[in-house]
Amino acid sequence: MNKAKLLELLLKKKSGNITMSEQLELTRFLSEQESIEIISEINIILNTPLNFDESVKTEDIDSSIERVLKKIDHPGIRNINRPAKVGRIRRTISIAAAAIVLIVAGYYLWNNGNEPSPKGIASVKSTKKGTKSTLTLPDGTKVWINSDSKIIYDELFDQSTRVVELSGEAFFDVAHDKKRPFIVRTKNIDVKVLGTVFNVRAYPAERNTQATLLSGSIEMHLKTQKDRVILLKPNEKIVVKNFNTVQKKVGDINLEEPEIILTKVIQNPTDSSTAETRWVKNTIVFSNDELKNIAHTLEQWYGYKINITDKKLKEKRLSGVFENKSISEVLEALKLVAEFDYRMVGDTITIIK
Repeated sequence: MNKAKLLELLLKKKSGNITMSEQLELTRFLSEQESIEIISEINIILNTPLNFDESVKTEDIDSSIERVLKKIDHPGIRNINRPAKVGRIRRTISIAAAAIVLIVAGYYLWNNGNEPSPKGIASVKSTKKGTKSTLTLPDGTKVWINSDSKIIYDELFDQSTRVVELSGEAFFDVAHDKKRPFIVRTKNIDVKVLGTVFNVRAYPAERNTQATLLSGSIEMHLKTQKDRVILLKPNEKIVVKNFNTVQKKVGDINLEEPEIILTKVIQNPTDSSTAETRWVKNTIVFSNDELKNIAHTLEQWYGYKINITDKKLKEKRLSGVFENKSISEVLEALKLVAEFDYRMVGDTITIIK
């Protein structure tokens, strides 16, 4: 990682504006063997607020930087086989640490003494394909996390605005707090609530991002139209096309706008669930879905790789409900309707005509 990129990530971490991908990139860099011993010293500089009641002294800045440099030069972490690389890291951290202290100080003085609010360490909860998990956030909000998904939140997030970042799918039962909105950030949309029950599906590889509201109310904020807010009512579902925009031609003018579909959903009278949220109860629901999309869901659900060899078979539409079923039981039921066969070798399934 070059100096400019490291400096950018460190400053974003300090300001609290670092994204999920940037946080992971920074974490990977700091986890390299030659960086492990200096993480604690970097963390002190990043997370200890400066006291601006008195003027910032040059010797204070130098002292902070020197703590890191001494740690790098410590014999216990010196790698005699790679002195040039250690030297580059030393110079990189020196520049980054100095810039952080100076820029944060300048930011404070420019804003007439309003010290930035402290930020906590990012917490990550993730699931692999074929697994699910539950999570209770510090504010009492309950989260059910579907397979192949990830949630990132600040450990201090409940002190003001409650914000989580989601990649994948999760079901939220949000603790009510009208003074502190709860926000779910995804690649294409943000969902803002006060206290409600809803589901968000935002897998990066899928064509759409979806939000389904069961109770309460939520605000949808589109990343491509920041001034536009869409309000959802209970039993409504919104689908927003990913990859930002679609082209629509009107005469000689091309208009760009997100493709949005708003529909009603039906709750099951026995448990108040919907087709979109029954995964929480370990139930898969397909409703007139193409087999290729069903295969994608089964890959996430069970952790297998599924290949379909026939093009027409990929586009065949099927419906079904499967509660607590194995992947073999699901495939056996589907093949009776779709008239296909399949082979299972290891963790790979091949569907053939």
